[in-house]
Amino acid sequence: MERLALKVFGPRTSETTLSFTYRDACLKQESALGEYQDNNRLPSGDLPGVCFLTLHDLTSALEPPLPPRLEDDESDLIYGHLHCVTDCPRDHLHREKMAKLATSNGLLLAFIKK
Repeated sequence: MERLALKVFGPRTSETTLSFTYRDACLKQESALGEYQDNNRLPSGDLPGVCFLTLHDLTSALEPPLPPRLEDDESDLIYGHLHCVTDCPRDHLHREKMAKLATSNGLLLAFIKK
């Protein structure tokens, strides 16, 4: 099993929240996840990795909890209605716990370098 790096859950300097996409029924199929990955290609051309965190992971398994909240992203016409945010993890240990939870849930799609 590939272990996720805790830096995945570290916000960029300008970010005040972490972004997530709610996985509704339209993203349950593997082919739909592949389309999601392709539609979210990074400016470098790389395909982002996709990991899985549950509501329980974010609200009960983390201390302090990071409950997600819907925040529509109008710039994303395909998945913007599924966009969620949480507060940023408070420190290194908090990010490490998030990485462990996501790793234990399994990596859905690996990062692919262009």
